[in-house]
This record gives sequence, C-alpha cells and structure tokens, in this order.
Amino acid sequence: RAQAGIQQAQNSANQAQQSAQTASQAANTANSSAQDAVNRADTLAGVIANLDNYKQVGDVSVTFGFNKSNLTKDAKDSLDQFGTQLANSKSYILEVTGGTDSVGSKEYNYALSDRRAMAVVQYLASKYNVPAHKFYLVGLGKDVEVATNKTAAGRAENRRVEIKLLSNRADLNAQAQN
Repeated sequence: RAQAGIQQAQNSANQAQQSAQTASQAANTANSSAQDAVNRADTLAGVIANLDNYKQVGDVSVTFGFNKSNLTKDAKDSLDQFGTQLANSKSYILEVTGGTDSVGSKEYNYALSDRRAMAVVQYLASKYNVPAHKFYLVGLGKDVEVATNKTAAGRAENRRVEIKLLSNRADLNAQAQN
C-alpha cells in the first residue's frame, strides 16, 4: 500500500510539473505577443508622430460603376500612370480613401468604400510591389461628398477612390511645393 501511495504521489507530481511547464510556455508566448504588439504600436506611433512632416507630392482619383468595386480599364490606366512615380520614390506613404454615392445604407456604403479602396491597394501592391505598410486605407462610405448626390453625374463622381502620395523627404517636398 505504501508503494502504491508513493506511485500515486509521483504521478501527481509529474502532472503538476507538466502543467507548470505548459503554463510557463503559455506565459512566454503571451509575453512575446505583447512585446510584438508594443513594437508595432511604437512603430505606428513614430509614423503618426511624423505625419506632420509628410507633404503631398502626387495624387490620382479613380471612379467606379454603381455598386461596383472592380477596377475599370480607365481606372487601371490612371493607376499605371500614378504607379510609375512609385518605382523611384522613397520615404513615402499612400493615403487611399474610398467613397460612395448616397444610395444605400450607411453600413453597406462603408463596406463598399472599403472594397473599392482595397481593389486599388491590391492593384498597386501586386503590379508595383508596394509593401503593405506603405498604405493607409480609409473607407468613408457616403460621409464625404466631392459632388452633389442629387444628380447622376454627381453620384458618379462620389463613387471614387482617391490616392495621395505623401513623402517626408525634403527634396520631394520642395519639388511638390514648386
């Protein structure tokens, strides 16, 4: 009986040790994830803190069909002209802002404006090798009009994605101001 009690105590001790090791590994993983999050937040904070140093050096706007988020040939042509600027650019970010007309619910239009902006991002990223961290994507839905929504022509103008090339390099900023 004593031998069985010793064996049972040993098994319990082994299980406790195994549970402690699992908990330790989980704590290490959580600590690593938390450190990664802090590092990403620090990087983002650095970019945000320096946003005042960024100046617009280029832009393009593309429009979409009603209830569409796929790029037209004209939109791709405009993005290709814009994309040639990116090959030689350094120290830049792209502000990609999607919009819609006033037809439909607010929630639907937010999602549609996000899909439109993402179509532009995917096109520029794949064709011009623009890394993901260079994009700042905003879906405005129908909140920001560039034209009246009371006419068909105005609604067509509001179905757009605007892309701004922003740089924090002094030489590019001086060229943009000239």
